[in-house]
Amino acid sequence: MTSTLAYALPPAESASRILDAIDRPLDLLALPLPDDIRVLQDSVSIAIGERTTFILSVGECPAQEGLENVDWQRIVLTPLRLAFGIATGAARHFSAAGGGDILFFLPSQTIIGKGAPSPDQVLFRALLGAAEALRAEMIETEVRISILFYDPLDPRPEDLTRRLESVLCSGPMYSLSADLTQDRIVQYFAPMLAALEQTSSGPPLPDIGPMAAVYDPGVLRLPRLRPAP
Repeated sequence: MTSTLAYALPPAESASRILDAIDRPLDLLALPLPDDIRVLQDSVSIAIGERTTFILSVGECPAQEGLENVDWQRIVLTPLRLAFGIATGAARHFSAAGGGDILFFLPSQTIIGKGAPSPDQVLFRALLGAAEALRAEMIETEVRISILFYDPLDPRPEDLTRRLESVLCSGPMYSLSADLTQDRIVQYFAPMLAALEQTSSGPPLPDIGPMAAVYDPGVLRLPRLRPAP
């Protein structure tokens, strides 16, 4: 089995623990990470070399409740820009090489937040959107983008390894951790869906192009967010 290149997004300690739980040969990206996005993309491409798999691991952020007096640059914008440069660099490399897999490892609170809104959840949601958008951009290529959610409290590293290998075989958009059950997802989103149903309908939404293909049931199977009628 060839090694997989991985990068632990700051805070790296938390993201690295997730990578340590994987039973697969891994090499950590340790190149100097410049501010220039194009230089960063080129550096990632060179580092990937002949590998066909790249992992971007995102760890839990230090707890910081509330949205007042937040250093948005440090907590959200800088890591988001870094993740964008690294992921798009990997996507360009694999596109030119004829294919490859890019996996985003995101904590489960990306979908079901804990408590009040927090800066780390803003970052997680932004990264989720970036991963989905990148999948849409690569939908016509042999580059596969997948998102693996992990439970930071789950002590079973074998689950992460098993799901990683499964994703590399089939390339789904989402792989849910055990704590993201259908009931929990339905409960969490039910109030939002109920509020949306009470709103009046507006004009038709414009065509969103390749992004629509990401959510096409004919292309992938999404987790059901509410019981079937």
